[in-house]
Amino acid sequence: MFVAGISTHKVGEVAQTLLRVAPSGSRDQSAQAEEGKDGWVGVPQDLRARGATQIDLIVTDGQEGVLAATGQLFAATPRQRCLVHKQRNILNAIPRRERTEVAAELVAIWQQPSKQEAVLQLEASTRQIQQTLSRSGEKPG
Repeated sequence: MFVAGISTHKVGEVAQTLLRVAPSGSRDQSAQAEEGKDGWVGVPQDLRARGATQIDLIVTDGQEGVLAATGQLFAATPRQRCLVHKQRNILNAIPRRERTEVAAELVAIWQQPSKQEAVLQLEASTRQIQQTLSRSGEKPG
């Protein structure tokens, strides 16, 4: 089972919705939760009550509440950081005038078909980003 938390915004509130994708490809939305561990604690309990014995992967935006709550009942679940959120975090540290070029480098890394090719692209992209930042007078990190 693949699990992703999705933020839904209504006037005056933000709720987190759990999207479940079964190996068969079927999808459904589970319980909603508020930010923080206490708001998420019922979600893994709901999954367990529906018969889930494991979660193969959880994708998050870095929100620690969902990780803590899931870890109580599904401790072995690997976590992946959402690439959209990861890209936003990286680009927030880049000068605006350089963001388009850096974003293209990030996408080039993530689109590689294998880990080995992604590592090679990461090395090349890192050099390119450092050159870009050096030209603009920024200090590469």
